[in-house]
Amino acid sequence: MPDLPVISCDNCGACCMKMGHPPFFWSAGMVTVDEFWVSMPADIREELQSYLNSLEDPTADVGQPCFWLDMQTKKCRHYEHRPQPCRDVEIGSPPCRTARADFQII
Repeated sequence: MPDLPVISCDNCGACCMKMGHPPFFWSAGMVTVDEFWVSMPADIREELQSYLNSLEDPTADVGQPCFWLDMQTKKCRHYEHRPQPCRDVEIGSPPCRTARADFQII
């Protein structure tokens, strides 16, 4: 894996490009209840639930950009409400560098 210079998340979004939707859900209808889900405004929860209900299979969007990723800015539309797995990806960590390499983001 190349040693990519990682300064910030600006204009990146690589870690969100294949996840389909925020990983609050383990399977259809089963919510990972954590502090971020509980504190999320109801309209954002409803937006996400409606999106997930529109999928024939809860994994149908895997491999696609996250539903919350703004493709213009490459930023999460609801960053402050992202679940723990998203918070665990640290800038410059191996998962970050791998995702950046996959999308040739230097």
